[in-house]
Amino acid sequence: MRRAIQRYKAYLEQVPSGGRRSEATEAKADLEARLARDPQAQAGAAPAQVEKRKARVTVISATVGAQASLDGGPPQELPYFGDLEPGKHRVRIFADGYFDAEREVSGDKPVDQPVDVALAERPAIVTVVLDTNADILVDGRLIATAPLSRPIEVPPGAHVLSVSANGKKPLSQEVVLVRAKPFRFEPKREASGQRVVAMSMLGVGAASVVTGVVFGILSLGQEPRSRQVVCSSTRSIDRPSTCCRRAPWSLRPRRARRTSRRISAHRPCSARGSGAPR
Repeated sequence: MRRAIQRYKAYLEQVPSGGRRSEATEAKADLEARLARDPQAQAGAAPAQVEKRKARVTVISATVGAQASLDGGPPQELPYFGDLEPGKHRVRIFADGYFDAEREVSGDKPVDQPVDVALAERPAIVTVVLDTNADILVDGRLIATAPLSRPIEVPPGAHVLSVSANGKKPLSQEVVLVRAKPFRFEPKREASGQRVVAMSMLGVGAASVVTGVVFGILSLGQEPRSRQVVCSSTRSIDRPSTCCRRAPWSLRPRRARRTSRRISAHRPCSARGSGAPR
């Protein structure tokens, strides 16, 4: 019936006047009326139209600058609309500074398949240049301990990098990290006030010990001279005292030293120097 209607239309277009136009026009109108009253003919026409339709994919993303690729093909700007052949297909979404994402779609059914993906940001790569033991903090949270064998990953954006160690002043630096970009952090730490005071006290104590030792050695070297001064003052007042004429204790014979001990135990040196009977 539909084919007949198409042929009548073609005849009317080929013969604009005369001929059997009136008959063709009546037959065409009759067939169209019958087709409109026949539900089976209309139901049979719909599946034929659906079978000709292909599956389609629609790719969108909230990531600025994102692109899509279908089955490894060339990059396409988003939003992307494309027909799918029967079978499995791979859709890759990517952008600079973000992790790639992949989705699988099928072209077996003639339906629209939306693909909406928000890409995840790549972290910044932070290298901490520090050879001594210290805690590395990001926004007040401990994430590593120096020295480090490899860089650390930090989410992009504004952060506060800090270094803390015993005996050193905490150091903090405000930075803005870019996704997937390297950043070099070289903290220069200073000694804390407590450590400075402790080192100063240690230095003062060591200097005091050295000074005491030096004065002790000097005083021992001046002992014989001080004896001579005392004897000289005694001779100017009285006759030479026997204790002043005595040789140094270490140079006397052993027997004389024992005798001198016994005498000194019973008489003072002043009595022996005043001429008292022995």
